[in-house]
Amino acid sequence: MIKEILIGLHYFLLNSIINKLPFYSVRNFIYKYFFQLSVCSRVCIQSNVRMLMPNNIYIGCNSIINNRVFLDGRGAKLTIGSYVDIAPEVNIWTTEHVAGCKLHSVRSEPVIIEDYVWLCNRVTILPGSIIRTGCVVGAGAVVKGVLEAGWLYAGVPAKKIRKLDTHKGPVDNTYFPWFM
Repeated sequence: MIKEILIGLHYFLLNSIINKLPFYSVRNFIYKYFFQLSVCSRVCIQSNVRMLMPNNIYIGCNSIINNRVFLDGRGAKLTIGSYVDIAPEVNIWTTEHVAGCKLHSVRSEPVIIEDYVWLCNRVTILPGSIIRTGCVVGAGAVVKGVLEAGWLYAGVPAKKIRKLDTHKGPVDNTYFPWFM
């Protein structure tokens, strides 16, 4: 019982107090050293990002995690590559309930988001998904499975829309606001 209370307190601190601190650099420090989040250099995790089991989450260099994003590390590893832009209100799940199971059991699978990916507003990523390098996932899409590199996906479920111009020019991930 004491263990459950401590776990609940841990998540309360993480998702109700720490995630509202005014500076992303302060939040990143606390996430890394007190909650064991694996976070690379120059990552902007904006305010009100909710996490479960951050010790199972890795975020690569120069990535941006916007407001009100949900990151689930409960069941399996969640890997977010470098130069990834995750728009507000994206949900990334590694655990889900088994459909049709009377016992309401759960299953877990890792989620991998490779480099140079852009997830637009309100995208939902389901367990076991892999989003390959250079993908863009349109607003409101639901992703399940493997998305091929360099394509625009949209819809429910996410479907290929068109091949993207994958020039290898510099990426400008310089939006690191102080108070967000």
